[in-house]
Amino acid sequence: MISSISTVLIGSANQTEIQATAGSASNNSGSPLTGVAASDKSSVSVTDTVSLSSETANAITSGTNMPINGFNKYFPVRAGFTSTALSNAVTDPGMQTSSAGKNFNEVALDARARMDAKYAVMSASGKPYDPNSWEGVDSAALLGELDRRSLYAVSSNAGGLFTQDEQSTADSYMNQQLGLAMGLYAGPIRLAGEFAVTYGNTPTLTGDYASVGKAGVSFLDKVSNEEKSSVLWAMNRASAQRAYESGMELMGRTPENLDSDIPLVKLIRDAMATMQNDPGRGITTGSITNAAELKNQAWFNGFESRLDAALMETKSFLMGSH
Repeated sequence: MISSISTVLIGSANQTEIQATAGSASNNSGSPLTGVAASDKSSVSVTDTVSLSSETANAITSGTNMPINGFNKYFPVRAGFTSTALSNAVTDPGMQTSSAGKNFNEVALDARARMDAKYAVMSASGKPYDPNSWEGVDSAALLGELDRRSLYAVSSNAGGLFTQDEQSTADSYMNQQLGLAMGLYAGPIRLAGEFAVTYGNTPTLTGDYASVGKAGVSFLDKVSNEEKSSVLWAMNRASAQRAYESGMELMGRTPENLDSDIPLVKLIRDAMATMQNDPGRGITTGSITNAAELKNQAWFNGFESRLDAALMETKSFLMGSH
């Protein structure tokens, strides 16, 4: 099930806050970690991973692209499997490998087949898939060769082919990719310090909301049109832009024009702008994954009548941009 993710603008330009933790964050004992690693998370004993035969490893990794960045370590997998597609999406979310040349229905069917094959290999190894594996290694092994478009097919339950747990796991990895791209640590707790050294302090700790927001805009603009058609994506895109704009204003600088051409993003961004200097509108409650949840937000009051038209215009715009 898709959950609201990443950058959420809260309050006025003088009270900007980036909500770094998103989706279904977990500790070292469970499925994929998203958001900022928390030192107060309890840990459990390490479970052993299974070393698969070279033949099985070759079968799992054949046809996948090689890593293009150093983010693989933040998506640890069971021995013999790969998380290359998950990590590559951090720097290139538009890269198509598993979904290349397929319509969205075919993308969903392909993802289902790949996942079923992974389940079968894990079972054949004598250690079936464990959704609570240490650092989520089984979850990364299950989804590791799915590009972001394929992950979106899983998280959105395209074709009704995926369980709620599978949807949540895919959603968590999508959150993690966005978080890492924005400079917000998301991954095994043991690597949080290494990330800080390699990529600098987490921007939220230094108050650099502008950089966080701009990185979020850049990432989100590169994803598939299927993902861009969702209220969730539009919410996050508008949130990232507002975070950037407010961050620049806090520094006394003029922000660049990061306006999106997508009608729904424009509408949400305009509604969010009314939060400024109006504490009564500066509160976001619950997740925002659909039109009904969007309409329930205090800061969207007065914009409801324009929503249906924006949704239709967005669909038309994206269909025409293929």
